[in-house]
Amino acid sequence: MALEFDSEVQTASFHSPLAEFDLVDVDVEVREDPLTGRQARIVPESFLLPEDDPNIEAVVGDDEGCFFCPGSVEEVTPEYPEWMDQDRGAWAKPPRSRT
Repeated sequence: MALEFDSEVQTASFHSPLAEFDLVDVDVEVREDPLTGRQARIVPESFLLPEDDPNIEAVVGDDEGCFFCPGSVEEVTPEYPEWMDQDRGAWAKPPRSRT
């Protein structure tokens, strides 16, 4: 019996910090592992490579445009539409408390 890999393209909507927090739609491919039933989401646009080698000194030497630098996370993290719950549809269970 051959394994069948299921996938479907869905549209994700969020307020993107890269578009001045305007609401944007991005196609996301949802793939399901036929053995485990676990799902993965693939965003093809995120795999685009730069045409030129990046200037590492310019990137590291300046906090501007740095998504993970202190003080930036709250300002550049995407915001989701109000109708979407805080878990954003996550299916994974939260980790158990060790207490």
